[in-house]
Amino acid sequence: MTNFIISKIELSSEEQALLEQISFTDHNHETLKKSCQAAGKLSEMLFKRQAIPKIRIEYFINPKYNIGTNKSRKEVFESNGTKGLDIFYHGNFLEYLKYFVFGPDLPSTLIAEFCTKLDEDNLPAIARKLVRKYGLNSREASEEFYKLCLECDLEWESRSVRDSVRSVR
Repeated sequence: MTNFIISKIELSSEEQALLEQISFTDHNHETLKKSCQAAGKLSEMLFKRQAIPKIRIEYFINPKYNIGTNKSRKEVFESNGTKGLDIFYHGNFLEYLKYFVFGPDLPSTLIAEFCTKLDEDNLPAIARKLVRKYGLNSREASEEFYKLCLECDLEWESRSVRDSVRSVR
């Protein structure tokens, strides 16, 4: 199978400076406000130069990748009144920008290990084993494994891996 490289996208120095102004974890009002401004500018730049991998954009704009709803993640923003470029400046968009830039939020060693096993049968069991090995929260990791499968061109297997990881106790 193809050797997939899942990684952070390349950023210009201006984009990197904006990224450094963003906190993906501190949500106090002032920090969030500053993060959203930098995130909006960075997102506009990344979309303008088409720097974001296609599958990461599809994850955001394609309803079939938003399990449990008939709307894309973008359409969810729009149905809540946030449209156009304003989406990039919304606090809830930060998690998508983080994915756009860094890829699935899983340890790089786990990603490498998973990607070496793509030819094996029973990827859901392999994913469950990795969740336990790395001591991950299964609820949080399930969506990240879903993204990882999409990035590895395993759309047909992505949901079963996600659901399997989600079941880990």
